Amino acid sequence: MNVKIGYIPLIIGLMSVALILPLITPITSQEGVSITIIAPADKNLKDGVIISGRYSHIVRVIVTNNLGRSLSNVEISCTIPSPITGYTDRTPVILKGDPTDMDKLLKYGEMSTGEWKAGKPYILLESLEPGIENSIVMQFYIRPPESGEIKEKTTVTFTVTVTAEGETYTASKQVVILPPPMWRVYATAGISLILIPLIYVLGTKYLKRLGTIDLIYMSIFSALMVVWVWLGRMFIFPLVNRIPLTYEFAVADTPYIIILVSGAMVIAKPLSVSGMLFIYNIVMEIIYYGINPLWWSYPFIEGLPSDLWLLIRGKGAFKGKLKYLDGFAVAGLRGVFMQLGLFLVYRPALQHLYFPWGRVLFVTLSWALGNAIAGIISVPIGEKIKQALI
Repeated sequence: MNVKIGYIPLIIGLMSVALILPLITPITSQEGVSITIIAPADKNLKDGVIISGRYSHIVRVIVTNNLGRSLSNVEISCTIPSPITGYTDRTPVILKGDPTDMDKLLKYGEMSTGEWKAGKPYILLESLEPGIENSIVMQFYIRPPESGEIKEKTTVTFTVTVTAEGETYTASKQVVILPPPMWRVYATAGISLILIPLIYVLGTKYLKRLGTIDLIYMSIFSALMVVWVWLGRMFIFPLVNRIPLTYEFAVADTPYIIILVSGAMVIAKPLSVSGMLFIYNIVMEIIYYGINPLWWSYPFIEGLPSDLWLLIRGKGAFKGKLKYLDGFAVAGLRGVFMQLGLFLVYRPALQHLYFPWGRVLFVTLSWALGNAIAGIISVPIGEKIKQALI
């Protein structure tokens, strides 16, 4: 090990800054006619938590008649709490069927539309038959408040009212509105600015400094990653990701990892991984997303842990009996910090999306495992590429 032990806790401590927010509550319902409220209605997002500044979210209301007899003249409406507003340009959608498999219901269910009435989504049904298979699902869009409107955590309450044959049934759901956690982006940028020179200076004690040829190699391998993602989005990802769990285990990411690990083996200098990821990020912004400096720290948070591993391994990296461990670690660390960065920093702060911890942990661990396996596969390929170039 080439790096003094005293440096490692400092670097790992900076890389492991905790970014945690509270998680809140589900729904309420009432006997006789059950009412379920899901907000936001996205299976990948945390139910009951909304981050301000998002353009829109879907809210889902599920009403089931448990009385064992038909109900007539059924009215369903939902009160939308301020500062959230109804997205009245989008007509509420009504589905009839079993809501336990929403994907199937959305694809094959009997569909109609409701209306907006006095700022509330509203439907009038001639009858509501008993049984879960006859449930009514009302989906409508809401607009969260603008980012600057919410300065601290705010709790609001959605209330659904169902009236039928002189009876009224109600259910309420508390939803937490959070301001975008922009401090996380600034914190990761600050951590990156500390780690970049630290890793580079420490690395140049044991490895050669980055030269012009290294920057050329970085650009070439980054360009190959861009080409793969461009081709993948057009032809490959849509097909591969139809297979269950292939996205979560990063199957289509394997060629990307092969290019990244091969580049790290060829360059073999400090900051080679994060350097390639940064160039890739800038090119993708130019081609697809538009330039946004708030994302520029992301490739460093994604790549610096791998650079730290290579720094610790020094001149022994990708050599001898541990070379496959190096591929496993470099790619696996990239997978871990890629997903943690997205889920805990950039998507909440910049895309205003809040994810449940179960989703965060599952995708992070599965993606890291998929990347790590791809990293092992990359080592013999990278050796052949390095022999051909150097």
